[in-house]
Amino acid sequence: MYKNNMLYYDTIEMWYSGFKKGDCSLEEEERSILKYEGLGSHFGHDSTSVEAGLKSLGLVKLGRFVPHFLRQLDYDRCADACTTLLTLDRNTKWLSHLITGDEKWTFFSNLHRKAQWVGIGKQAQDVPKQDLNPKKGMVSVWWNIHGVVHLQLLDDGATVTANLCVQQLRALKAKVDESGGFVHKIYFQRDNAKPHIAREVKLEL
Repeated sequence: MYKNNMLYYDTIEMWYSGFKKGDCSLEEEERSILKYEGLGSHFGHDSTSVEAGLKSLGLVKLGRFVPHFLRQLDYDRCADACTTLLTLDRNTKWLSHLITGDEKWTFFSNLHRKAQWVGIGKQAQDVPKQDLNPKKGMVSVWWNIHGVVHLQLLDDGATVTANLCVQQLRALKAKVDESGGFVHKIYFQRDNAKPHIAREVKLEL
């Protein structure tokens, strides 16, 4: 019906990607090929040669996305915090007594396609692709400089809640007490996810 004025799928995908990133501007960006053509005319080469030359030099055309724009004050605070922690470690060796905890989704079956040595005319062994919805489980792990201290595989359908974090902390403490290798004060580190900073978890710590 609208064959002559129909949008291409790639065009729709490009605009959707921009809107998803928060770029609501309707102005089209300058095409990169025009920049290559400008450089090519300046140096007396075609745009393809210019693009290949820039890539061979390791140059990129797009800046890296960062979560926030840091001011000089933010840089100074980070530097002060790092200096304080490094100075503290020289006196207390707190990094040796640090336990870090985190969660990670882990696939039950990890398929890898590796190179195979086969004769001429022979067919290499087929490798099946990963299923669209492979079975996976969430693993909670705590480790220090010596390795894994405690590991727990969550039940199917279980979610990380404040109550679960409290139970895990108690299990971790029992494992630490059982090992007997920690005679100094223990420092504990996790990210600031909501279950990790809940009131119940803070009271348990």
